[in-house]
Amino acid sequence: MRQLIALCAFLATTMQMKADNYQYLVLQQTDGTQIKLVASGLAMVFQDGQLMANDGTTVSLASLKQMFFANEGTAIRTIDDVNADGPVQVYTLTGAHVATFSSILQARQQLRQQGVYVIKGNGKTQKIAVR
Repeated sequence: MRQLIALCAFLATTMQMKADNYQYLVLQQTDGTQIKLVASGLAMVFQDGQLMANDGTTVSLASLKQMFFANEGTAIRTIDDVNADGPVQVYTLTGAHVATFSSILQARQQLRQQGVYVIKGNGKTQKIAVR
């Protein structure tokens, strides 16, 4: 386990130089889930079997399959339509929860800050852009 932590720490420091050309560091977990972290200003520590980023993201090293740098559009691969009825949760691309809305229509109307968001509801996921 210590060797894995040391390897991850080494990779994180050596990848700092390569991050200049990429927008995100993507953490892919063993279940296929991908967590997208903004590369600019990213700092990580490894403690007690956890990877902790300065944006509050925490990932178990045991569930971490790989890390790679990416640009916009490479981390989210499949988007399904979210049913317009029922509550939806809105997240940033880094996985931070923004808000819960009663419907996708309400979410589209009330999201004011420009950016790309992930909306989850009824077991489906959709990516939207607010301009």
